[in-house]
Amino acid sequence: KKKKKIARNLEREQKKKEKLKKELEDEKKKFERGTLLKMFKIDGENCERGNVRKLFETFGDIGFIDFPLTIENDAEDNTKGIIRFKSSETVKKILEAYTTSSKEFILGKKEEPIVLAILNGEEEEKYFDKILEQKVKRKMKRGRGGSYGKFRGG
Repeated sequence: KKKKKIARNLEREQKKKEKLKKELEDEKKKFERGTLLKMFKIDGENCERGNVRKLFETFGDIGFIDFPLTIENDAEDNTKGIIRFKSSETVKKILEAYTTSSKEFILGKKEEPIVLAILNGEEEEKYFDKILEQKVKRKMKRGRGGSYGKFRGG
């Protein structure tokens, strides 16, 4: 009886995982290509996520800021970051402004401007895959808890 229950639970977990993966694959298709901008040479000691948002939100809507960079590697890297914008047009605007005058792109106390590069192709795919992988892990952790509502107090 116990083995059947374990088997059912494993089967249920597997179905839940497959459903989540399908949902996330559909979500991945919705991501517009050309919306990821990678930043290098950030003065991480004197820069916060709010500084990054303030600098870039004037160009357009930001989807997500990965700073300090955590998705690319397991350890935080406060000299790099990736910003996902809601539109590839925003990224084009930023790169045009950057090529015109990179001196305006300073984060932290250093007088040196940051380096910007657009993520595309294989790098972009890897990044989106890692985002989705993290979402699956986060959603799989959610549950009803260990007691399953047996002990309600009272």
